[in-house]
Formats: sequence, structure tokens, C-alpha cells
Amino acid sequence: FVRSFNAQMHSVSDSLWHTSKVDEPNDWVSTNYAAWEDLSNHDTGSSELVGIAPYFENVAIFAEDSVQIWNADVNPANRSLIQVIGNTGALSAKTIKEIGDSDVYYLSRSGIRSVKARDSSNAAFASDLGNAIDDLVVADLALSDENARNACAILDPRDGRYLCAIGDKVYVY
Repeated sequence: FVRSFNAQMHSVSDSLWHTSKVDEPNDWVSTNYAAWEDLSNHDTGSSELVGIAPYFENVAIFAEDSVQIWNADVNPANRSLIQVIGNTGALSAKTIKEIGDSDVYYLSRSGIRSVKARDSSNAAFASDLGNAIDDLVVADLALSDENARNACAILDPRDGRYLCAIGDKVYVY
């Protein structure tokens, strides 16, 4: 999984979060701010990272069983772990969609979820966004690991609805 954020490219592979040199998307090894961090050192649920999304001025980094919120300073020396949200995570990078800068929707083992601020402190928590359809979603996920891994979502550009395709069905929030 690779995406751009804060003038850098960000990638996850296994338990590693990689960043490119600032304004040099092809330079992943230079000493000028290109770096990597092993996120499994911070949470046991982060041994297989799935994807990344902007969250306020930070990044939310998703594994299947954990979400880590990190300060995303371009200088790796200034980065810090802000929060770990355990017992939730994304099954597919293609289902992680940011809503503005303060909310991220994703498909988890328990249905469609959202990482958003709990209060004015901006401390994140996972909310049960898809309660109304979670039983249907979880049943479809149980049919096939492949369907879960290949699930894909978009935000409808006209009305902002989250549409998540699992197998041959599309769930609309």
C-alpha cells in the first residue's frame, strides 16, 4: 500500500511504515527524511499492516487488529505514536476512506467502522458506523477470506455515501 501525504510518499509492508524523502517520491533510502518504523514494536496487533489514511494532521495506520495514530512530521526524528486503538482494524486497504480530515471509514471483521475524534481532545476511537447492516456484512465476510481481502469502497462524489463492495454485493451507508 502506497499513498502520498505531507509532501512524502508513505508505504506499509509487513509491520513496517516507510516514508520517502520530502518532495522526492522515488527516494526511499536517502538520509534526508526518508525512513521506516517497525510498528509491531508498539502493538502486537500490528505485525501485518494494511493501509494508511490522513487523520487530522496525523496518519492512521491500519492493521487487521489494530489502528495506530502517529504524528506525521516529515522529519522522522519528530514523529511520535499518539494512540493505539486495539481490537479493530481494516481487512482491505481499498476500504479505508477518509472523510474530510477528522473521520476515516473502513471495513473490519465486525462490519463497517469509523475512526473519529471522541471529543475536543481529538482522541480517536472506533465507532460502530454500520450497526444497521453489520450482521449482513459479517455473514458475507465469513463466506470467503478472499472476498474480505478484495473488498473495495468508494465515497459517492455527489452525496458522500460510503459504498463498500464485498464479493458480488455492495453495501451503502
